[in-house]
Amino acid sequence: MICRLNNLVKGLKITNSLVFFLFFTENFCPEQKPSHTSKFTFPKTVLGQFAFSVERCPPETTNAGMHQASALCNIATHSFDSPNILNCSLTLDAINAWISGATPEQKQNLASSTQILTSIPERLTPHNITNAAQITNILLSDQQTTQTTDIAISAVATISQLLNASHEMYSSVDHTAISELTQTLQKLSLREKPNPLLVQPKMAVQSLKGQMPIRQVQLTSFKGLNDNFLPDRIKLHITEAEVSKHIVDLQMNVTFSEDFDKDIGFVLYDNDQFFQSKSFQPSLDTKRRVISANLQENSGIDQVQFAVTPSADSTMSLNDFACVFWSYDKQDWITDGCTKNMSPSGHVVCSCKKLKNANFAILMAFDINYQYSEALHWISITGCALSVVGLSVTALYQIITRKSRGGTPTLLVVNICLSMTVFYLLFIFGINNPVQHVNGAKMSGENIVPESDHHKYSDQGPCTAFTALLQYFLLLTFTWNTLYGINVFLLFKNSVSGTPPWFPQVAMAVGWGRGH
Repeated sequence: MICRLNNLVKGLKITNSLVFFLFFTENFCPEQKPSHTSKFTFPKTVLGQFAFSVERCPPETTNAGMHQASALCNIATHSFDSPNILNCSLTLDAINAWISGATPEQKQNLASSTQILTSIPERLTPHNITNAAQITNILLSDQQTTQTTDIAISAVATISQLLNASHEMYSSVDHTAISELTQTLQKLSLREKPNPLLVQPKMAVQSLKGQMPIRQVQLTSFKGLNDNFLPDRIKLHITEAEVSKHIVDLQMNVTFSEDFDKDIGFVLYDNDQFFQSKSFQPSLDTKRRVISANLQENSGIDQVQFAVTPSADSTMSLNDFACVFWSYDKQDWITDGCTKNMSPSGHVVCSCKKLKNANFAILMAFDINYQYSEALHWISITGCALSVVGLSVTALYQIITRKSRGGTPTLLVVNICLSMTVFYLLFIFGINNPVQHVNGAKMSGENIVPESDHHKYSDQGPCTAFTALLQYFLLLTFTWNTLYGINVFLLFKNSVSGTPPWFPQVAMAVGWGRGH
């Protein structure tokens, strides 16, 4: 793109605003308004991706509110191709029933219709996801159909959209359909010719055709303004390319112990929605990209090495990670044959031995970097300190003036002040965990699948002790206040004789014993 821009402006005197316009319109198809060639409106769209019409299906139809059409933003012409129009009464159930017996022309129409019907993530239910997975699996499994590039592109775009569905939806999806689809995608990566249109926002299929003997192949995905995959940010090299680690999002190197001249395919997933693990249960809003490396033959493969850049989110810091690949037998992540390491540049690096076709991922566990307001901290400390001073003065005054009111009320008020004072002191000095956890990756040494993406520290004693003491003295405060109320009631009831002589002993036993 830069070369085309340079050729365009060579020898011309242009303003900075014109350069800005040329640069930022080069990667897009401009908005398309209804015309004599198309009755649909399509928004400005990135090259190689699909746009969906502003026009929607009417309210009285089955797909009310769904986009009526889609169009591909053509990389060569920088304009939209002819629109694919949806039958607003067509459903994914109907497509799934018809797809197997359809002709290639019908399959093209059904593929584009499936893509439109899955274009709104909020409408994707477990049933819809299962149907769409089965449909795309049939489309991509058909050797004859996949010769029609448009069908493969629509199917890959549909899969990309399925990865946008919420995580909760996948708990009820038919995992057999998803498993079959991911295996079909592995085969597709070996079958399809390199095509930039097979790079969609949440998924990419890349291939390297075996033409000359090589000893390694390197796949690199570069960072951009967003997390979506783009064709110009994914590169394949047959030698180890020197690139700055700061601009690399993920990278995979496949090395061979001997010359290898067969096809190699890669599938990149933006997240792990298709790989629902039983042993790893994420609780944070983190993302784990999955990379599938596929070879026609296993001979000569030495190792697969891959690396990713940890999240730059300031609210989290990496604690540990595991290098894994997906086991279709166990339907879970396993670590067999994989080792892990942390590079000096901060990338987490994994190496796995002699795996012909596998889906790889790095499961990370994070610490939460809690950010507290300094002002609120000092307000809390000041308020608690003033409360301690006030309670101490009150207790001292009650002791000094006890002869004027008798021993029982003084005993009760002093114990209320004492329990509250101890509570505030525990809060001031025990609110911060004395066992400080140092930020940064602390690799366990063993490559073990973490239980979650949120690392939880086991209590080493102080937190449990302070929590128990806080609870104890709060219960003491409640009990002593209750006893004070009983004392006032007895004084009103026995205004002449006063509180029974046995009450102070009972109050001491109940007040300090009830807190256990």
